[in-house]
Amino acid sequence: MEKNFLLGLGCQKGGSTWLYNYLKAHPNVNMGFTKEYHFFDAVVGGRKESLIKAAIEKNSDFMNVHRNVSENCDFNLELVNFYQNPKSYFEYFDTLFKCDVNVQVAGDLTPEYALLSESDFRQIKQMFADFGFNLKILFIMREPVERIWSAVRMHRIIYPQQFSPTDTRTDEELVASRYKRSDIEARTRYETTINTIEKVFEPQQIHYEFFERLHTPSAMTTICDFLNIPYQPPKFAEKINGQEKTGKLSYDVRQTIIDYYSNTYNFVFDKFSSENVEEIW
Repeated sequence: MEKNFLLGLGCQKGGSTWLYNYLKAHPNVNMGFTKEYHFFDAVVGGRKESLIKAAIEKNSDFMNVHRNVSENCDFNLELVNFYQNPKSYFEYFDTLFKCDVNVQVAGDLTPEYALLSESDFRQIKQMFADFGFNLKILFIMREPVERIWSAVRMHRIIYPQQFSPTDTRTDEELVASRYKRSDIEARTRYETTINTIEKVFEPQQIHYEFFERLHTPSAMTTICDFLNIPYQPPKFAEKINGQEKTGKLSYDVRQTIIDYYSNTYNFVFDKFSSENVEEIW
């Protein structure tokens, strides 16, 4: 039995929740009890203690991340078990394959994994090999200005404590003030993630996609082929975690961000020259 495991690296605000819902409904996929397990940023990425504390306390950040979890699972305790006993994570997914002969794919779609280091990914590769999983890496990219704008809109909703009741800044003002922030920049420098994973994984283990094309039959057919599962028509009209835009970004703000991330744009355009990315970005 081939145990295909999909490790989704994001990007944040790149359609991973929509993809998760598609995979969760697929008859040959079992994604387990949640979308984002945050296992590897805990176990190899140095966040173990903070994630255990967050899981036990069920704080707002933790609950926002795991809002897709099954209502019938005491998931916070299960995640704590994973973080404290790494073997249990792999045993859990192994059980999903063993309990249903139709299951060909399991997975963990945690955008935070895009920030892991080369040494982290080398450990991850070895862990999956030790447990007999066929590891597949998926990285979805989104046009940087739109990704940052979407992230800012998300921050308003899920992190209200960051904004005072009298905060009247527009989306444009927030985007202009945050596009250089370290956490936002780290999630937007796609070249860093790509260069890192390509030092560790074989080309056939990696699939790249673009958010702007994700909701198309051709993109989803390719993803299904990558996972060795039959294509099932998705609900393309379904919107997940979409926050409505308020206002517009001016040309000047857009151009400032594009100039700041020029290395990212140029890297993607060069690497995926045959994809005509300029047409969708």
